[in-house]
Amino acid sequence: MLRHIDRSRSSRKARAFGLAALSAIVLGALAAVPLTAHGDDTEPASDSSVGEINEFVLSPESSTVLALPDAPDADSEVTLTLNARWAWRSTNISVCAGATLTDECKSNVVLTTPVQDEATTTFTLPLPAEADGSITVYNDRASVRISGTVDGYADTAPEPGPPGEPPRVGVPEGTELTVHEGDLVITEPGTVIDAMDIRGLVKIKADDVTIKRSIISGRPLDGNFALITNDLGEYSFTLEDSELRPSDPSRWINGITGSNFTVLRTEIADVVDQIHIVGGDVRVEDSWLHDNLYYEGVHSDNVQIQGGSNMVFRGNWIEDAPNAAVISTQDRDQVTDVTFEDNRIDGGSCSVNITMNHNRDRPTTGFNLSGNVFGTGQEIDRCAIIAPPEIEVGNEDNRFVDGEEVRITPGA
Repeated sequence: MLRHIDRSRSSRKARAFGLAALSAIVLGALAAVPLTAHGDDTEPASDSSVGEINEFVLSPESSTVLALPDAPDADSEVTLTLNARWAWRSTNISVCAGATLTDECKSNVVLTTPVQDEATTTFTLPLPAEADGSITVYNDRASVRISGTVDGYADTAPEPGPPGEPPRVGVPEGTELTVHEGDLVITEPGTVIDAMDIRGLVKIKADDVTIKRSIISGRPLDGNFALITNDLGEYSFTLEDSELRPSDPSRWINGITGSNFTVLRTEIADVVDQIHIVGGDVRVEDSWLHDNLYYEGVHSDNVQIQGGSNMVFRGNWIEDAPNAAVISTQDRDQVTDVTFEDNRIDGGSCSVNITMNHNRDRPTTGFNLSGNVFGTGQEIDRCAIIAPPEIEVGNEDNRFVDGEEVRITPGA
């Protein structure tokens, strides 16, 4: 998940003997190590540096946590320069965001040291808000001295479009893609798919899969399927900065079918349902769901929720579905703890349709909408949210584009 952007070098001439460094605490388990941030009276290491990573010794097969100075609260990227030296044998240095050491973190190798020498690398690391401004550094084979700098942060929020237009999301401009012909079946836990043009379906059959900066266009189908599946939520995955659009649109194709997944800054279009949820643990943020397909006898929704709990939709642009932008049906199980916050929502007979078609003895609970802006393109005039009286729906600061307050329409 790391994107290297600069260089790696080694030199047998020892330099930096005069680095003023505080001793960091070396841990076999995780512990927090503060960084030295440059204050007003401190000379920075470079004009663009945010903070200095004071030199510390990291034992083999051990890790430590560094608290980054002035880290943003929102999702961002951090650019770091690390120097590692004097390992008695070659060793790998890995870095990841947050304070939890995982196998995926260990695999994020940013630097391999030479023997009794030094090497330096500069790289950019995604820093999600949940990392709480910290990174984990792991060393695998030999004791090594590590120092460096925090070079800066960059906001990763999607670039807003012009007024009245969706944000610019999907594969970043200039990304070079590698073509994969046919279905891609992922069976290795922790797999990272980056910068690919996948001309088939993606079938996820392992946990902790990441797909980023990729296009998934599918293939012709003669039965219901989706561009991405994970065995109905059996395996977790994250999709980011990607585009899902079928090359052969038909009544059979959805965008994603499953549960237990995260979607960030992604465009999904020209499918029946963009997000078809059959269980819980779903997060969709800063994405654009639009241009649904419509066929006689098929109801098209941007988001269909058939059951589950713990779902968050935040900062998305959701539009163009003939039936509903969001429909909750409880076809499989009770629906609980759903949040729609700060989205732009339009379309459908009613844009958000919360029903009790099934499991009427266990009505939906914890369905909350706040800070959303609704268009006025509903088939039923200004029917932004419809729900049976038995379901208590949170409706806070939701408004139409003209400023009118959203009220809940009673439904069956």
